[in-house]
Amino acid sequence: MRRRASTGADSQASVAAMGPREKRPWYSDLRDPAALADLLLDPRIDVRLIRGTYLEKLHQAKQTVIRRQEIETEADAVVTPEELLRWKTDEGFRRRVRIIGVSHVWETMEHPDPTGHQLGMLVNARLWPDKWSWYFFDYMSIYQFYRGYQYSRQQRCFDAAMLHMHFFYAHEHTYTYCIESLTPPDQIDGDRKIEVFFTPDGRGESGQVQEVQIQALNANTTPYSHRGWCEAEMQWSSMRDRLQTHSLGSRCLHPWNRAPMPPNVFQEKVLQKDLKFTHRNNSDQVVQLQARVFMDKALNCTSLSLTRLPRDQVVVLGRALCFYKKLQTLSVTNSILDKEGCEELGKNLRVKMLNLTRNTMLDGSLAALSAGLVDNRSVLHANLSCLLLGDAHVKAIADVLRSQSSQLQTLDLSKNEIEDDGAAALAEVLPANQCLRNLILCSNRISTVGATAFARAIQTGEVTLQMLDLDQNEFAELGKSALVVAADEAWRKGVRRFVVTFRPHGKKELKPKLQTLRIWMMRVAVTTQTLCYLLHVLRVLTWWREFLAFAKYVEYLQKDPEVSSSYSSEQLDAARARAWSGAWLLLPAAVLLLVILCYVGGLALDFIFAALLWHQGFWFRGLSLGLKKPWRTLRKFGFVGCRAFLVVLTLMLACFRSWSFTARLTMYITVADVALQGASRAHDLGALILRVIHLTSRQCKALSDVAEPFTV
Repeated sequence: MRRRASTGADSQASVAAMGPREKRPWYSDLRDPAALADLLLDPRIDVRLIRGTYLEKLHQAKQTVIRRQEIETEADAVVTPEELLRWKTDEGFRRRVRIIGVSHVWETMEHPDPTGHQLGMLVNARLWPDKWSWYFFDYMSIYQFYRGYQYSRQQRCFDAAMLHMHFFYAHEHTYTYCIESLTPPDQIDGDRKIEVFFTPDGRGESGQVQEVQIQALNANTTPYSHRGWCEAEMQWSSMRDRLQTHSLGSRCLHPWNRAPMPPNVFQEKVLQKDLKFTHRNNSDQVVQLQARVFMDKALNCTSLSLTRLPRDQVVVLGRALCFYKKLQTLSVTNSILDKEGCEELGKNLRVKMLNLTRNTMLDGSLAALSAGLVDNRSVLHANLSCLLLGDAHVKAIADVLRSQSSQLQTLDLSKNEIEDDGAAALAEVLPANQCLRNLILCSNRISTVGATAFARAIQTGEVTLQMLDLDQNEFAELGKSALVVAADEAWRKGVRRFVVTFRPHGKKELKPKLQTLRIWMMRVAVTTQTLCYLLHVLRVLTWWREFLAFAKYVEYLQKDPEVSSSYSSEQLDAARARAWSGAWLLLPAAVLLLVILCYVGGLALDFIFAALLWHQGFWFRGLSLGLKKPWRTLRKFGFVGCRAFLVVLTLMLACFRSWSFTARLTMYITVADVALQGASRAHDLGALILRVIHLTSRQCKALSDVAEPFTV
């Protein structure tokens, strides 16, 4: 292997092969999938990816991993060049396949996993289907000791692979699985024999592939965190834009928790001998490669997302941020932030979007972060939700908003412990701050006093906010009324783009997928209601046609002498009167059409007016001022009128049951109407079911969050 299984002769061969022309990688693009595919297809490097199905096969047979030189004879073990070409060109196929770099320890000098412990952890992880998992496992993927003489093909391929080792851990289209643990002592069977390349005197020329007892191998018990190559691999993995690294622990699977380490910090760690290398020359090579990869990633990275960082790693992240010249978004979640780490973050923040939700803020951390944000002109959007912030913390944030240097446009302080004093501190700085556009304070403990403080600030007419979210707080109707009056007063003073929301506790938004389903249910309901109205019109027109046709027929009969002699004049007059009595439906039909026009017209005017309000930034302003009330009343009248008129038409049907065609048609229409009305009302029940599902899922999520251990 490249770093752990080499002997002295192996080390000398590697050093000699590192000529001046070969010190820089042949491939450098860590984002383009074509570059990774070309590297895997390059015969000068000759790397093999191992199928997940083959690892499963080895594990089921109670075997362990096989050396690269011997794996060529195994059937269906390695990924073929044809599959790599398809992965390069077919985007759909590329989304299904996961290329995984395995970062692990070598438990012996001759074999990384003599007991099969690491193989079992890989197979049992089940993070991705085996069919679509392609693994880079160094012992199986690149040529191992013994590779022949100094300039042999295997040695040249090994040296080329060493130059590009970072590709399998830092490329944006790869994932990293980390195995930190060693085989437990009680699971080691020293008498078990495995097949390895073994040389008793350390010279490759005298060695051969043979079965050797595990107890005869040279054990290496250095912990994972103290191994130079392992640390380098995890540093490369932490430099991806997205979180694509997982630690395969013995108890649970969790994302990796490391921050990108600046080259000077990594070099200092190596010089202090905190990291151990199998060979001295490896340390210089790893330091140079780590610096090259870090600078390449840092200079091109625009978004960085990290989670579960211990407090010391937050300090490392703060020192690394000054190298990220193009970084736009920084997300640090589920981590521990102390004063020192927040000071480093505050000094070097040059991002536009900062997400620090769901972190543990230690004493002095938020004050240190706020001090760094006072003179910061780059951060435009900050998410500080779910941090258990109180009034004292919010006062420090208010100092940031009071600063003339602050350019914050969106501030999310939802799901904290903010009370009236904190709300008053924020309300006090709103008239003076001309940059803040969105202030989110939902799910806090703000009462009527805090709501009144915001109302006084809004009434000044100097607030540049466009949205103030006070949903799910604790103020009563008095606070709501104060906010509505303040919003109206601000409207009159020219504040034309302001929205305030204050939904009470218990009225929570659905999850996006459930909300989409509810919207489609409402669309179906509106469509069926429209069909009902069209059926009503069809019913009236059908009756009208029948009445007019029969009345004309009776008049024709009265003019026919033969018919007149067959029926008495009283019979014909009665038939004609009964037919023309259907003319009374002309008036109800006209009323029905008028009602429908009122409904449709009111609905159309409602949408037109709402669109105008939306264009001016006032979707809710018209609702509070009552400007939409006439149109809403007209629409409601149209709906109630249509339903009432349906009852009247049904009663009138009893007077004309002698026309079988009309009766049957009306019966069919009525049945269809009832069915459509049932479908229209079904969305209410569906919405209720979705609400129950939503609340249940939230409760289960809350229980899982409490039960999940937080690893530092």
